[in-house]
Amino acid sequence: AGADAQAPLARVEDSKPQAVVTLKPGESAYAGIATYSPDGEGGATEKTLGVFFTDRNAGGTGKEKTLNLPNGGVFFNSAAAVTYWQDNAADALVW
Repeated sequence: AGADAQAPLARVEDSKPQAVVTLKPGESAYAGIATYSPDGEGGATEKTLGVFFTDRNAGGTGKEKTLNLPNGGVFFNSAAAVTYWQDNAADALVW
């Protein structure tokens, strides 16, 4: 998160789906992002979020999509984490 990001967000390992999410053209996948927790340390309001993609073998594609975050930015601290990709929004938001 942010233009000066040094590392990716931690993954929520419990969110790993039983099977790899594979998309056909026009289909969507979803990932949930917890941006902070009271247990986390430090933090800042970030205006952008970089999203990197992998191939089906978990190899990086080298492509990044930079998203502008709403409302002038979102607060992230050291507890921020992201789920694995899910085939529906409800599963992505459970974690």
